Amino acid sequence: MDKIFVYLPIILQEEVTECEWTTVKIGEVISLDGENDTKISSFSIVSSEFFEDMESSWKGRVKRMHIEEEFEEVERAAEALSLVVSLQKS
Repeated sequence: MDKIFVYLPIILQEEVTECEWTTVKIGEVISLDGENDTKISSFSIVSSEFFEDMESSWKGRVKRMHIEEEFEEVERAAEALSLVVSLQKS
């Protein structure tokens, strides 16, 4: 039983160190303040509320440098949607 109490501070310190490391790694990926260079897609032919609903939950929260390809894909999809909507309206 005494051995547990000897190892407990070591285990506790390992847990604290692991939590600190995890916190740093999460901080490297997410943006707590929101990235100000990340704008919600906007096309005059598509309701701005649509893009706000689709993108506001993640844009500005994940640092763009970690998901650049996904940002580009979303931008291409938004542009394609705008084109399709404009063709439907004409």
